[in-house]
Amino acid sequence: MGRRIKEEAILITGIQRRLGKLLVRRLHRNEKIIGIDTELFEDAPKDVTTYQVDLRRRQAEDIFRRHRIKAVIHLGLLQSRRQRSSVRHSINVVGTQMLLSYCERYNIPKAIIVSSANVYGPRPGNPQFLKEDTPLLGSESYYALRDLVSVDMVGQSFFWKHPEVETVILRPVHIVGRLENSPSNYLRQQVVPTIMGFDPMVQLIHEEDVVQGIHRALLPGIRGVFNLAGPGTVPAFPPMYPAESTSTAGRSLSRMKPVQLSSSS
Repeated sequence: MGRRIKEEAILITGIQRRLGKLLVRRLHRNEKIIGIDTELFEDAPKDVTTYQVDLRRRQAEDIFRRHRIKAVIHLGLLQSRRQRSSVRHSINVVGTQMLLSYCERYNIPKAIIVSSANVYGPRPGNPQFLKEDTPLLGSESYYALRDLVSVDMVGQSFFWKHPEVETVILRPVHIVGRLENSPSNYLRQQVVPTIMGFDPMVQLIHEEDVVQGIHRALLPGIRGVFNLAGPGTVPAFPPMYPAESTSTAGRSLSRMKPVQLSSSS
């Protein structure tokens, strides 16, 4: 890859995804940005250097050798159910371990991991608001969260073992916006099914606010674990909606009677 480039840069993994693109838009005019992703970032700004590479491959370390990196932002977690669980585990957990090993080896002063508040797990005994020291029990009730909990714990271990690195773990609540995730896709449907008489309180955060939180985490001296949430809580489906189907913003809320689900023997 040639000789080492002296200009300091911020490295972003998962750069071609929605949050990565929003972060690039916010940062690239004032910072040198390097992006890593397994998919090609076709519409990247001309002043952004991108590499189509897997974090688990040797080429990823070559990027650290060539560039003078002052911060790493890890957005490259795979949550798609299209991949086998063993493949997701390797990409997420092993990829994060490799990335943090590069941070240690090449003396990167700042590492930011974007996790999720889902790591706490939905439990009936949870308090209304969860603090950052709440146990991570998400994988106990939902096996698909195993990788996310593991990545978060890998980040915490790195935080304690390497105090010379300002490690930040961000746990945003349900992110809404134009990105492709479960909460946004659910609310984007023309008909949104709900359970009759059940309007749970939820916490949401807009994608732009998550990007602002990541930006603030880049400030010198910021380190530790931080929950990210919007102000207060809101009902998932405001109580002023009638019990029957209604329309709002061009969509219908379809109230359904609760049903008990049981597996066939």
